[in-house]
Amino acid sequence: MRARQACVLVALVLLCLPSARAQAPSAPPLLHVRSCLPSPVCSALDQRLTAELAALRVPVVVRDLGASALALEQIARDEHALAATRVAHDGSTLELWQAEVKGMPALPATLQRIPVDAEDGWSVSALAALEALRARLLGRPPDEPAARVVPAAQQTASMATSDRTPWLWLRVAMGAAYSPGGLGFHPQLLTALRLQAPAPFSADAFAALDLTSTGHREPEGAARVRATLLGLAVDIAAPERRRVTAALGAGAALALLRVGGSAPEAGYSARTDRIVGAGPALRASAAARLSKWSRVRLELLAAITAPHAVVRFAGREVASWGRPFVLLTLGVELGVPRSGEDE
Repeated sequence: MRARQACVLVALVLLCLPSARAQAPSAPPLLHVRSCLPSPVCSALDQRLTAELAALRVPVVVRDLGASALALEQIARDEHALAATRVAHDGSTLELWQAEVKGMPALPATLQRIPVDAEDGWSVSALAALEALRARLLGRPPDEPAARVVPAAQQTASMATSDRTPWLWLRVAMGAAYSPGGLGFHPQLLTALRLQAPAPFSADAFAALDLTSTGHREPEGAARVRATLLGLAVDIAAPERRRVTAALGAGAALALLRVGGSAPEAGYSARTDRIVGAGPALRASAAARLSKWSRVRLELLAAITAPHAVVRFAGREVASWGRPFVLLTLGVELGVPRSGEDE
């Protein structure tokens, strides 16, 4: 009789076991949020993070949220996540949020911001985040924090600054202008202001001043030409690779030309004219990043203006300028931070 009762009890336990397992609450997942701009940098970092999270043998949830303004903590808590990762919108920072561990005051909710640098390799950033996460899963803080830890209560303020990049660039450059009309090269000093619009676009206003006039001499006398160039352009930049960004742009150029005659021979008179020409412009550039706030830029601009400057001696054309002309410059750009942002 007792043996029969024991068999019945074992059978009941076995029948109830699957049901109990089905009703058991699922473990909190790890969350990866995809939000940065499409680029080789972000794709490589996203793939590495997703693979490393899956290797932790904890459920992983991936969300594509684009340029979401929501704080990472809010997204993670809505998903009931144990931890969450996100690459900043501009691909410069990797964020790791970790929930607090109940019963352990030494392990509060934290947000880590780990700089991403192409020179260090994307795997280094991923491993730094995963090392901190592994330590949390083991129930202890990491011995050597991989990045600055921000209390979760300050996460909203941290998110407001984590994606910031310079909104304005000031450029000073040296170069030379050339027009195939017989007047040679014009040394130029260029200054420019670049407004950083939402990537990959930017707008640029520039002014190039002639450092010296160029001349042309004929038996009848001599003439000198001085050119001042003004322009506006809009650029489209390719994703940064190995600290270098290439860009193509189009816009308009304005040429302020002063053509003056001198040393006329007997029977001839000298005259000075001022000519304003305008026309379309195309340009290509490459910028090498020195730091977040500085870079070196090489740029080639080509334009054609109408009317163009013409030098005439005794009624015949001996030289011209502006059909077309090119301007090659090399200079340094310095970024201007938004108000209240630290470098």
